[in-house]
Amino acid sequence: MLNDRKCAIHWEELPAFKERFMRVEAAATVYEVDNDIWTCAGGTAAFDMLVELVKLNCGEPVAVNVGELAVAGRVRTGDERQRLPLLRQHGRINPTVVKLIELMQRNLATPLTMADLAAAAGLSRRQVERLFRNDLGRSPCRYFRELRLEHAKLLLAQSSMPVLEIAVSCGFVSASHFSRCFRETHQIAPHEARNLSAGRYLGV
Repeated sequence: MLNDRKCAIHWEELPAFKERFMRVEAAATVYEVDNDIWTCAGGTAAFDMLVELVKLNCGEPVAVNVGELAVAGRVRTGDERQRLPLLRQHGRINPTVVKLIELMQRNLATPLTMADLAAAAGLSRRQVERLFRNDLGRSPCRYFRELRLEHAKLLLAQSSMPVLEIAVSCGFVSASHFSRCFRETHQIAPHEARNLSAGRYLGV
């Protein structure tokens, strides 16, 4: 039904969804409209989508009234981001650091080296290192590894992918290397994290 169609998925579910349904054009937007298929990210996004439906069928004045009756401060458009931009998530942060974090997020499966990051920023390795330590309190390499491990944690919780596949999709050279890094960061092994997530889902 959704193959080759656009749909909105909650940002936390997006990594596992993309791994499982590769033909679906999933996005972390508030809602998506693809001809006769309407999808939203859940939560208050359902209301935003409802107001758009009212607008299409009854006109903008009626849609505005619906928003006012629901005491909605602002009704979002479908193509807006679900999450706050990095600058607002981290407070005051150097724009170069934001640019490099976004680059990291686009390359979770292919670890970037310090040389790659420095070249992308047009700075020396030492300057990039200093920017990250000043703004985020950690080195670029450590921050990038944390991003990849957080992505892996989501895949463990939301998919049935084998640990080795998750390791590779998050840029680790082997399951053993991935497991060691995961345990160092989260204090539990990958299979234990998966079991804990399954237990919460089943109410155990």
